[in-house]
Amino acid sequence: CYLPIPFRDHCKIIFKGKKTQFHQIQYRLYPMGTSVKKFSLVLDNEEKLTLQKIKSLWSKAHLSVIDFYPGQPIIEGTQSFELEPGQTHTVFKVEKGGRILGMEFEPASIFQGLTKQIDIRITWDDERTPSVLCPLADFFGYAFGNISMKSLLIGTDGDRNYSYFPMPFDKSATIELIYRKPDDGKPLPVIIQSKIQYTMQQRNPEKEGKFYATWNREHSATAHQPHVFLQTGGKGHYVGTLLQAQGLKSGMTYFFEGDDSTSVDGQFRMHGTGSEDYFNGGWYALPDRWDAPMSLPLSGALDYSLPFCRTGGFRLFLSDKISFQKNIHHSIEHGPVNTTTLVDYTSVGLYYNNAPPVSFEVPDNLNTKVFIPDTLMLYPQLMNMNIDGEIPSGQNGPIPQVGKPSSVRSSKTPRFESHSAKYKLEIIIYS
Repeated sequence: CYLPIPFRDHCKIIFKGKKTQFHQIQYRLYPMGTSVKKFSLVLDNEEKLTLQKIKSLWSKAHLSVIDFYPGQPIIEGTQSFELEPGQTHTVFKVEKGGRILGMEFEPASIFQGLTKQIDIRITWDDERTPSVLCPLADFFGYAFGNISMKSLLIGTDGDRNYSYFPMPFDKSATIELIYRKPDDGKPLPVIIQSKIQYTMQQRNPEKEGKFYATWNREHSATAHQPHVFLQTGGKGHYVGTLLQAQGLKSGMTYFFEGDDSTSVDGQFRMHGTGSEDYFNGGWYALPDRWDAPMSLPLSGALDYSLPFCRTGGFRLFLSDKISFQKNIHHSIEHGPVNTTTLVDYTSVGLYYNNAPPVSFEVPDNLNTKVFIPDTLMLYPQLMNMNIDGEIPSGQNGPIPQVGKPSSVRSSKTPRFESHSAKYKLEIIIYS
């Protein structure tokens, strides 16, 4: 629940029930003397209108920039261009202050694949470091090379990538797409349609930061060390996390048991209860729970596949944004405490700040390639199938061929993604 519950003097929350295993409540305190209207279930007219607006946005099947910025004089720049391997194309460039309100790219399907060769680079005010530099697929919430996310403010709707985060800038803004040359093969050029919606409304430096995204690819995460979503200095607030988590060995996704932790301005502020809870998807690996891609307005699962030993999630921090005055460190464990689980992480952290990042990771053909395991594990409790008789192991007899009803009856054939890669397929069934 992200409904703000303001309190004027004190707050007490009581749970009444037979059992609770864990809980997490996040709160912030204001300086003494701050005027606060305490929470009431009886809403006034302004609050009712706000709640109705939220309900309308969350229920709408297809959103556009007008839904978030009604009545504003929006300027629209569109392009249709061919992008070839080795080429960088400037999608948008302006030499005066303003703010980007919407970005759209079509067709979204051309950015799918295991190599993620096309990067997006955004630069504000001629800063030395880009505000955004990562594979376009990762920025819009693709999971392991496939379209996945449809959140309130960023993701993919049909065959259209979209972002409606406000992005103010002071003097200039540049948006580029970079098509990296592959190490092998001969990829074809692609035709892309772009739409950038913006206004010349100036940024208020006293109240607004600039939009940034930090991309972090960590292959074979270091044992006992958490994966870092964001570590930076400055004044701003953290607004979103996208994470793809791939186990390097087949089996259960135990690496998703890690806790998130956050330090703000040199003080430890938050300690979560597990990765799936961080993304609002507790009790994963159960049918009709966290067992497949699913998008809600503010959070969801990017993917879940036990055979491929991978998962991932996204979460937007809107009413619960993490504010910092001097610095922030936001990270998550890969697995339980002191884990040595081998895992591959790709994350994008979204935030606003009054200063650009000091350093950033540069995408290349090696650190953007999707990892594909060479061994798959099948768990019958997560498959729509019935076992009839015995399934001999490879040691005691021949493994039954697919489609033998005398050994395995399946009302639904297990589906695996089709990848253009060469690897050994070893299937281990646990009964």
